[in-house]
Amino acid sequence: MNGQDILFARFARHQQLVRTLLVSDPDFASICSDFCMACDAEAHWRESSDGNLKRASEYAALADEIGTEIAAILRKHLDGFHS
Repeated sequence: MNGQDILFARFARHQQLVRTLLVSDPDFASICSDFCMACDAEAHWRESSDGNLKRASEYAALADEIGTEIAAILRKHLDGFHS
């Protein structure tokens, strides 16, 4: 699974909002790009011949941190929509 697949799987309940923000909000798109790159880097290091699990764990933590930021942005948009 690549970073973009992980993005849409993690936020499956809000895929339409994610897709809308990806094309309408350059800052959101940049954050999502960072998330996808961190997920891809984690997979790379986890699957590499070196098996560098420390580096993979660092990228996993980074992806989780960025994912938390994405979730906060989505909540903000959802709260504004339901107000």
